[in-house]
Amino acid sequence: MVTTSQECTSPRSASSFHGRHFREGDVGVSAQELIALCISDYVVDRTRLKSQVAPEETWLEVIRLQPQLVRAVLLNKRLPEAVLAAIAAHQEPTIRSLVAMKRQASRETLSLLAHDQDEGVRALVARNPSLPSEQRDQLLSDPSGVVREAAREAAGRDLRTKHP
Repeated sequence: MVTTSQECTSPRSASSFHGRHFREGDVGVSAQELIALCISDYVVDRTRLKSQVAPEETWLEVIRLQPQLVRAVLLNKRLPEAVLAAIAAHQEPTIRSLVAMKRQASRETLSLLAHDQDEGVRALVARNPSLPSEQRDQLLSDPSGVVREAAREAAGRDLRTKHP
């Protein structure tokens, strides 16, 4: 059973899953508790999911146990890089696209996705502000016009940001 917001001491402090209280950022959270956050309909739980810290093994266990929750997992802004890298290899382009938009994705993960077979994924990588300019420059010569245009727009945005 997932807790209701009335049972929480405050929306930002503690929540209760199966009688166990844990605080936002508690790295002792289990895969089952993360799954409960992922499937909860309560705003307080979805908010907590976005910032919950957990070891990479725990996040990977959530995906192994409930692969359909990968989109919910990607809502988290503190996912370990190893989890993003694992999800970047997902078979669905829509899932890889979600990773391509993550600012915290590493250079290695973005580089992998910059060579993705799906042009939509590559275009989103080109628009990612965390993409190093040398990798964006490579996308300027991508076979897809969609990717080239996204890389041009992002390069122009970078120039405007650096030289207002």
